[in-house]
Amino acid sequence: MQPGKSPQQQLPLTAKGSRGGARPVEVGQNLEHELKRALGALPGVTLWRNPKVKAFTVEGKPILTGIAGKGAPDFLAEIRTRSGVVACVWLETKAGEGELNPDQRDWHAAAKREGRHVRVIRTPDDALEVVREFQAGARA
Repeated sequence: MQPGKSPQQQLPLTAKGSRGGARPVEVGQNLEHELKRALGALPGVTLWRNPKVKAFTVEGKPILTGIAGKGAPDFLAEIRTRSGVVACVWLETKAGEGELNPDQRDWHAAAKREGRHVRVIRTPDDALEVVREFQAGARA
């Protein structure tokens, strides 16, 4: 640790060149863990991680793993509503003042045009509010 600096002053919360999103190791995993802990035990809620990893085929062609391609959110939550219908809600996690990158903005806009539910969450409390909203049937 550098003298006179707190750990927060030494380690930026965003990756170099990013638009303010979470650094996957230092911040993103903490938010992911907190989100799983907050929502994972709730009745009627299933949380799916959407890992997007660049991989290569045997022929050397790049492919992107995960559901729904480039710009897709980090999680898909299934939330049982009061009527019994299960609503699917995409959750994009961002730390602090993090912004959506251009691919994410395009994906979110396309999803909304198709009538899909997508939210940006910054804290576990944000995610709990989304769950309460859908469980009450406000959006489903």
